[in-house]
Amino acid sequence: MRYRCWMLVLAVGAVSVGLAQPFRTPHGLLWAGTIFELRAIATDSRETLLFSLSAPARVSVGAIYHWSVIRESPSTLTLSGNEGWFALTLKNNSNAVDALSVHLKTFESADATPWTFTLFEQTLDASDRLVGVTNETAPFFPCETRRLWIRAWPPANRNTDGVFVHWLGTSRHAPELVFRSEFAAGVEAAHGAHTIASTGAAQQIVGEPVLIQGRLYWLTWNGQQLFLFRTPNPLQRNSTFVNNVELSARINAPAPTHHTIVIGSRWYVLTQSGRIVFFELGAAQNGVTLNAQPLNLPPGISASPTLPLAQVGNLLAFADQHHRVWVHNPAPPSASFTMLPASSAQPITVLCSLDNSMLAVGRSDGRVDVYRYDWNYGTVALELQGLCLPLVRSQPVRFVTWRDGILVVASNASVGAYQETQRKWLWVRTLDSALAAEPVHDPLRSAIYLLTVGGWLHGLERTTGKPLPLYPQHLFAGVGVARAALGCIARRDRGVPYLYIQAQLSNAQSNSPTMRVMFVTARNPLNRFVFPLSLTNVPIGSRWLFTGDTDQDLALCWIVSGGGADQTRGVFYGFLMR
Repeated sequence: MRYRCWMLVLAVGAVSVGLAQPFRTPHGLLWAGTIFELRAIATDSRETLLFSLSAPARVSVGAIYHWSVIRESPSTLTLSGNEGWFALTLKNNSNAVDALSVHLKTFESADATPWTFTLFEQTLDASDRLVGVTNETAPFFPCETRRLWIRAWPPANRNTDGVFVHWLGTSRHAPELVFRSEFAAGVEAAHGAHTIASTGAAQQIVGEPVLIQGRLYWLTWNGQQLFLFRTPNPLQRNSTFVNNVELSARINAPAPTHHTIVIGSRWYVLTQSGRIVFFELGAAQNGVTLNAQPLNLPPGISASPTLPLAQVGNLLAFADQHHRVWVHNPAPPSASFTMLPASSAQPITVLCSLDNSMLAVGRSDGRVDVYRYDWNYGTVALELQGLCLPLVRSQPVRFVTWRDGILVVASNASVGAYQETQRKWLWVRTLDSALAAEPVHDPLRSAIYLLTVGGWLHGLERTTGKPLPLYPQHLFAGVGVARAALGCIARRDRGVPYLYIQAQLSNAQSNSPTMRVMFVTARNPLNRFVFPLSLTNVPIGSRWLFTGDTDQDLALCWIVSGGGADQTRGVFYGFLMR
């Protein structure tokens, strides 16, 4: 005879939850504390009862603790108003009543005004009622679901670099059950200019202004003559543009381009006809009138008016109209010109200084040559020849930068990092669109930041190319970025890097570009400050200038023309550094 053993379950009571309570929770678990009488029996293959194998036994159901915690809201937010909310959905999947102990830990800059956070819980059948939570939620019955709200109040004075929030929930009856969720928040607030200066009527700012011992020097053009201005006192928090602008010189010169550079005591200006002229800064004082002196370029050579002038060591570098690069040594008696060797004869798209002793040349076929200046002999030699981004050949080079032995090259929407000492490409990434500004490097960590024409701000780890936390951010949604100036600096007393952005935006429904200025916390790009003024039809300057890195210093940007009440002037904007 074949026997099979069965367990016959006889309910005799549900002691811990009351006799009227169903034996099972809504999702099928037996309630904790329910008591049963059990007896083992035997049957044959036809399920015929044969005989009892045991005496009755009383068994109590033990507690099973289990929770689900789901993040219901986005984990990041940028506030323009006075409060923001994060939401979690909490569900008790246990067979017993339980609660969650909850804790918040925030991370902020040490010298910022702190945020305020409050916790609330909300039952799903009472959506209009929030109940405050301190250290623990109210008890949850099995299968009960509630929403937990985290209300974030930024400081009223907006003195913040954003905040990172770590939420921790722990089961009251099973402390080993721990749930974590992370959030980040920032503000978007107005940040006005600290000081402003404009040119005379119908004058535009020409080329890049320069800072010399904290004093700003700049050129303007009225259609007939160049004017050199300066701030006699260094620009700082307490010495602004007000009563601090003087005319240094009037310079007779041919019509200039916006390509100028100061090397030593000479200010070089590239003209629209392809000539290079200069004047001596030491002679440009007290409103004197000077005649710009031309460089005697080699016979048959004229400079390309569409490419910038650059510095390598003590030498002036420029490109001619046949896609060749020359360096000029002004030292007497020779005042020589030397043509640099090149890996390609294709049109030049990038000509820039990488530091005091390096020069980069990028071309339309994707090739990059890097030259190094020898300070002992005063000569320039080819250091890296014909570099091309892997898998991105024949695309014009847009930008080349250098930091700590790593060369960053951008061609259209592709960006790559080349390690000079290892002679290899570390990484290549494709972004949403081409870059609108030269990439900038974080002064405090291995990171680079990039702004695309699609309006996305990207942050990448410099040696791996991996996106940084909270990046990318879509700063300019719905518009395109025609061009931009991007800077990154940290105040010496704070150690919190900020990204300074001046962008020329173009709307598909309008032909009028708009100027916007924004400051973004580099490590929390949800936190940003916006210059509330938007100007249309104004070309922006080429870069940011920083008078220093203390709380007394200023960040300077400019528009070339189209500003002022009559919309004909170039304008400088000086901002207190974040």
